Amino acid sequence: MHDSVATVAGRNAQRSTMRLEHLITQAALGKVAGRNAQRSTMRLDKHGDWHEVGALRFEAETRGVHGVTTIIDAETGEVLGDDGRMTVYEPRENELALRTDAELVALSEAALEYTIAELDGLELEDAPKTRAKVQALEKLITAHMRSKEAKLEAANNLTEARLRIERHMGALIPRLQKAGMLNTYGGDRKSRSDALTLISSLTDYAITRNESSTWQKLARIESTLFEDYIATGKENLWELSTAGLLWYARQQAMAEPDDAPPLPDGIFRVIYADPPWLYTAEQHGKGSDQYSKIGQDTVLATHYPSMPTEAICALPVKDIAADDAVLFIWTTSPKLFETADVIKAWGFTYKASIVWDKVKHNVGHYVSVRHEFLLIATRGSCLPDSRTLHDSVISIERTEHSVKPAYFRELIDEMYTPQGNDRIELFARGDLPDGWQGWGNE
Repeated sequence: MHDSVATVAGRNAQRSTMRLEHLITQAALGKVAGRNAQRSTMRLDKHGDWHEVGALRFEAETRGVHGVTTIIDAETGEVLGDDGRMTVYEPRENELALRTDAELVALSEAALEYTIAELDGLELEDAPKTRAKVQALEKLITAHMRSKEAKLEAANNLTEARLRIERHMGALIPRLQKAGMLNTYGGDRKSRSDALTLISSLTDYAITRNESSTWQKLARIESTLFEDYIATGKENLWELSTAGLLWYARQQAMAEPDDAPPLPDGIFRVIYADPPWLYTAEQHGKGSDQYSKIGQDTVLATHYPSMPTEAICALPVKDIAADDAVLFIWTTSPKLFETADVIKAWGFTYKASIVWDKVKHNVGHYVSVRHEFLLIATRGSCLPDSRTLHDSVISIERTEHSVKPAYFRELIDEMYTPQGNDRIELFARGDLPDGWQGWGNE
């Protein structure tokens, strides 16, 4: 009898608690008209205590699903209700117009928090879809925001979420390939025994070669360096990006004292240089979608480490230059006047220039750029050996990024006849012809 009474009492207490929780939840989900649609709700913490917090209610209406709701702390962006990632990543667009910038920032923080929480369990087959949702949410949210500062904050939260997903995929891909569970490309089938085993490929997940390569580069960046980029970028109001992260990692690597090899021994009559100039946002179209506001032309920086002009000037080139020597140095319009400082620091005097017409256009801030300059400077007396005067404008269609046509090295050999190993290429890329020494990272 006593047991039955206790059981009934327990059930009544449980029903009472459930009713209380239901009322609290309904209060949290109650609609409030107007732009400042901030709700009050009660939250049960890990100690069993209830607290009133400002909360936001976001609903999803995707693929025929209605009424799925996520409750988000209006101040911290913390996800209070756990109704699935769909509501975090895919809110109803028609309700976003009613939100304040602060509320939309909170939604971006919630999406970032959810991404971090779910990342370890995210499979390769789902990761590209989640990444696409994060990108779509960024466009959706920022389109409804008014403040530039709030828009940058929300965009950076979602870019951080995307970068974390890309790093996660970049770590997964080689692991799965090594385990024989993923082919690099194509949709091959492999037979490991009598049974035919079907192995997935990158194309099955709509992942391109370039994406796979870039994400694996991101994954190889040390976690401490990645977190430092995120924190530093947000603190300094940078526009976070994949290219910006790669640039940041390269700049940090360049800061290592043993990273740059010393200039080779020897004295050279001909010096050919293609410095990796460091560009500011102003020099390459500040505000352009193709460039990060990190203050660096990150498109260029994804190809090779860049150096500030002061660092290029500091290279002891004058120590390897003959008393009578010639310098051929590449530069661009934004760096034209700074190149004069380099020429002087290396012990040379400007004499003439060659214009390379690249045929294809590049992005520019004032004009559509399709040329580069090859400046000629001398030390002592070093006129060309050949009396042939070559055209100062050369039209050759550009190919890979920053790769200069072999024609210009051949032109130098025609102007200055090789005499043993009397010529060197600084910041060299790839194999060099006989008679040339190379120095650089590639």
